[in-house]
Amino acid sequence: SMVVLVDEDRTALTVAREPRDGTLARYVDDAISELEGSMNGYRVVSRDERAVAGHPAVVLVQAAVSPEGRAVKQLQAYLEIGGDVVVVTATSPAEHAEEGRGHFDRALASLTLDQ
Repeated sequence: SMVVLVDEDRTALTVAREPRDGTLARYVDDAISELEGSMNGYRVVSRDERAVAGHPAVVLVQAAVSPEGRAVKQLQAYLEIGGDVVVVTATSPAEHAEEGRGHFDRALASLTLDQ
């Protein structure tokens, strides 16, 4: 399942829940590999492990270039929920990255998840 919220050209916020095989770290590594192959100029800026909403999580800050040639920043939190992973993503043009970070941080702070 997925929920998508968009603020015009400033920030797209998505929340998705998917089944996962293997460890959370492996799931994230596979997601990074997929993004490296599909997004121009993709790079991981930072990768942190922490708890989010009481669940183990990996949080990424990423940079890339959109198909239109626009620099974008993406923040993703991958949360381990039993045999699933919940992925919270905020994507913003680079010039709105701080605003996108605010949306992302508020989404994570208000997140409540059931097993």
